[in-house]
Amino acid sequence: MRMFERALARAGWPVRFTEGFNPRPRLSLPLPRSVGMASDDEWLLVELAQAVEPEEALRGLARQVPAGIRLLGAAVPEADAPPQPVRVCYEVALKEPPPGLDGAITAFLACDAWPVTRRSPENRPARTVDIRPFVEALVHNGDRLEIVLRVTPQGAARPSEVLDSLGLPGRELAHRIRRTRVDWSEPVPPRQSAEPKERTSWKTQTDPAAPGPGAADANAGRPPDNSPGPRSRSAKPNS
Repeated sequence: MRMFERALARAGWPVRFTEGFNPRPRLSLPLPRSVGMASDDEWLLVELAQAVEPEEALRGLARQVPAGIRLLGAAVPEADAPPQPVRVCYEVALKEPPPGLDGAITAFLACDAWPVTRRSPENRPARTVDIRPFVEALVHNGDRLEIVLRVTPQGAARPSEVLDSLGLPGRELAHRIRRTRVDWSEPVPPRQSAEPKERTSWKTQTDPAAPGPGAADANAGRPPDNSPGPRSRSAKPNS
């Protein structure tokens, strides 16, 4: 988030700030991911003090982000509330798939319930969660495992919990998990007019080699990572 705060400030964006003694830019990630997890499909919501033209602003912002961040598109959401994820696809790179993996997948999908113990890092009591209703599909193809998870108001399963349930070391494979696609409750149109609305969404990729429509054009002319630029704003702009 700090990276985007600085990039938006350098690009001259009219970002809306919070109130109080320490104003902060109003940015949010509708579906945050775990540290170390790569992703090909991310949305960043930016609240603005005034309307901008999405594609023109996207080109300006793309010149300010570091290498490895590919901005794929921008749009103004129709609804005031942010879109909610309903389905997430992950891909896990397996160095040496265990010989019983296919059987473990079959057994897992055949069950009506699969309770796991979920521990919280905040020293809260562990609780039992049935992750089976949240797992939509498991596909093993060579050294790749695809996991498709449902996201519901009642919660979702974690990729590491699914890996552990299949007899794989979820913690050790955490850095090999890549989020490949997210389906949203309210699809954001690929292009919108510059009507005055407060939120603008940016779709990003965190893999510099991953393809995406319009990614090359959006990132054309980007300066090196050490290019100078003004610091993030520390005061709330006039709206």
